[in-house]
Amino acid sequence: MFKPMSADPKSADPASDRAALTDLLTTFAQALDARDWASYRSVFTDEIELDYSSWRPEDVGRWNADEWVARAAGLFPGFTYTRHALTDITVTLDGNRATVGATLSADHAIVDGDDMVVFTLHGHYDDRCVRTPEGWLISAKRLVV
Repeated sequence: MFKPMSADPKSADPASDRAALTDLLTTFAQALDARDWASYRSVFTDEIELDYSSWRPEDVGRWNADEWVARAAGLFPGFTYTRHALTDITVTLDGNRATVGATLSADHAIVDGDDMVVFTLHGHYDDRCVRTPEGWLISAKRLVV
């Protein structure tokens, strides 16, 4: 399981909060690419508001996080590898809430013998996060492509 490397994620210190939120997004991307579904689940509140409608119109609304993770676990084995690179991370703190943005470049590859197909998705994530007793978690995620 991926673990944050920053200071205490329950801290009220703005620098520690920014580091913990950046680590949260890093865990999201690394866990997805590693197919580490326990770590992927660990970044979300129990219910999440999702809007991936710019990519998949059916992926919008309130989801049970376990169901969202199970959906990903069913889709991602079809790829030989994926790489979700997040850059230009911005954090806006508001007490126990935060908005976090990140630019996304995600490669999705299928290798079949000597043939390889790579589909790259470019976009931006807009997340709403909440501080919980376990640390910061993603409560809402929007993908804009």
